[in-house]
Amino acid sequence: MGTKNYEGVGITVTLGTTGVSFELKDVNPPSWSKEVIDVSHLGQAANDFKMKIIAKLRDLEAAEFEVAQDPTVAYSTTFSSTELITIAFPDSIGSLAFWGGASNYDIGNNVMDDAPTDTITITPTNKNTAGTYVAPVWA
Repeated sequence: MGTKNYEGVGITVTLGTTGVSFELKDVNPPSWSKEVIDVSHLGQAANDFKMKIIAKLRDLEAAEFEVAQDPTVAYSTTFSSTELITIAFPDSIGSLAFWGGASNYDIGNNVMDDAPTDTITITPTNKNTAGTYVAPVWA
């Protein structure tokens, strides 16, 4: 696998059902992790090290977006609990589409000489509006 360098300018985030747009300041796409399962037992006393295996299933973790503060969005938008979230990376890198919903909208401070921002947390559910579980798609 190669490395493609790019600048983040031009990245977009689309909330399929809510349809609201943001002035993005920072985009932290979802990461994934796997559980580490401890399979150590008392019969391995001579081994001197714990034994572990890595689970097969990945957990898609929450994405966070820092956006320019817009009270009309913060207080009047009804975010859908399940919608298709698409993060399109610039320079034809590709896009990540996953099902999820806004689980937190953190209203930022209004500070003198600084542009106020808010942080939106999107939690992946991997479950579409029909109730079917759908894996994230990279295209």
